[in-house]
Amino acid sequence: MTHHPARRYGCLALVAKGLIWASPALAENTVSSFEKQLAQRSSATAVLQKTCPVMIHAQLLQDPSSPTDPAIIEHLKLLQSPYAPIIRHVRLFCGSSLRSEAWNAYIPERLTPETRHILADGHTPFGRAVGEKNFWRERLPKRTTALPNGFILENQAILHRQSDNQPIALVIERYTGASVSSP
Repeated sequence: MTHHPARRYGCLALVAKGLIWASPALAENTVSSFEKQLAQRSSATAVLQKTCPVMIHAQLLQDPSSPTDPAIIEHLKLLQSPYAPIIRHVRLFCGSSLRSEAWNAYIPERLTPETRHILADGHTPFGRAVGEKNFWRERLPKRTTALPNGFILENQAILHRQSDNQPIALVIERYTGASVSSP
């Protein structure tokens, strides 16, 4: 008797560009490995770049709204700034493969004029524009459930300047299955 692949391997997991058959343990292990990589770096863009043979690029979206999460308002208070943050909503791509969607609520007055200029073009990911050695990441809650279709993980963090520990941005990053695999 021939068995359907879903019965033999247990589930359908989104791991690369398309759908592939994989065991739940393999999919969980892959996401766990990706989470560990993210925890070791200040820049999520740098982690995404490791599996992308071309330069990761951002697509600026016109809708700056943030994901609906009541904690976002509280997190914005963590920026401790009298200035209103600019909310930058982008999708990050490796070639034509969507790797993540991100919201960067940042305080422009705490960035260099050059960084503000780079961010204004809309094609440069936030972590690359600021420079990974110029900030550190304070991790906030993550989610792996109740995410929109196509996303496997959501991270939240406050980014702080290395020079004086001032918070410069709140980031919310959602990752696709393509983020955890090679192109």
